[in-house]
Parts: sequence; structure tokens; C-alpha cells
Amino acid sequence: MRSLSIDVSDKETVEKYKEVAELIHGLVLTESWYSETTCPLQEIVSCVGRLYSNRFSVTSYQNSDIAIGMYPLAYLINHRCTPNTTFVFDGDHMLVRSIADIKKGEEINVVV
Repeated sequence: MRSLSIDVSDKETVEKYKEVAELIHGLVLTESWYSETTCPLQEIVSCVGRLYSNRFSVTSYQNSDIAIGMYPLAYLINHRCTPNTTFVFDGDHMLVRSIADIKKGEEINVVV
């Protein structure tokens, strides 16, 4: 089984993750499908940590945050301070748009 530990040095952040996970855990404890052995509290904490670490803000046309989303393929795009692409949203669909010429074989990168 793979490790599900959170590698975060900021104890305050980890405590916030734990608070959210405890709320989720409290909600699912009474559900008939839930099993503590299959999904213990620590695994929920780890999932919350990964969610917050890898989330993207979904923004409106006015560029205000309206939700968070998980876009696994977007994690593969490298960061660069002078990017050649940007993320835009069409509803809940994340799109990658070029903001500079991209030559064949050139790496696609984004600022996050």
C-alpha cells in the first residue's frame, strides 16, 4: 500500500487539513457504505491535503474565484515565471490557451 502521509512543514496548515477531514469523517461515519478500515481518518486528512495542494481556482469571467477544481492533467504543465500559456475556464472546463508563440517541440508552461 502506498504512503498517504502529508509532507507539509507548516503545522498550522496540517491542523486546518485535519479540521476539514474531521468534518468529512463525521459526516460519513453514519453512512452504511463507510468502513473505517477502508478509509480511516488519516487517509481522509491526506486526501484533503492533496486536494488543497493540487487544486486550481475556477474563476469567473470577471476573474474572481468561484470554486476549486481538480484537473490532474494540468499538474503536468511546468511552471515558469514567463509562461507561454494560461489557464482559462469555460464553466467547469479548464482550457490551456497560448499567450505567446510556441515553437514545435518547445515546452508548454504556465504561471500558477
